[in-house]
Amino acid sequence: MALLLEEGVVVGVDGETVQVRVARGSACGGCSQQGACNPLDAAGQEIVIRVDNHLDARPGQRVVVGVEEGMVLRGAAWIYVLPLVTFFSGYWFGGKLAPGGGGESGVAIVGALIGLIAGLGGVYWRFHRAGASAAYRPRLVKAL
Repeated sequence: MALLLEEGVVVGVDGETVQVRVARGSACGGCSQQGACNPLDAAGQEIVIRVDNHLDARPGQRVVVGVEEGMVLRGAAWIYVLPLVTFFSGYWFGGKLAPGGGGESGVAIVGALIGLIAGLGGVYWRFHRAGASAAYRPRLVKAL
């Protein structure tokens, strides 16, 4: 698997984790129309992320942080696609349960809201399990 890598600086140590300040990247970086589609993009700002400190990094030290590219895509699918699918499925089932089978009733809207809540609950469940959430977190690749 390919790793998406970013350099950063350790700004704090908290037990077995470190806080690393990295520049917030943007997908616009390689585009010839940079900033045209989202002029309010926050690229260039810095963020602080928490990663496990298995390299014994110290404050002020430069490090490389990485996350698997496949995990980024899977995480995006879980966060965006699942709630949309359950929302529209709930709307469809609610419409079928409505008197006369019409999809433009309050029952369809309630079904859509129940579907959305179920989808968001699925995302919460997926990312708050110990093993699942660790796979999606960035990790220290090397100390510079």
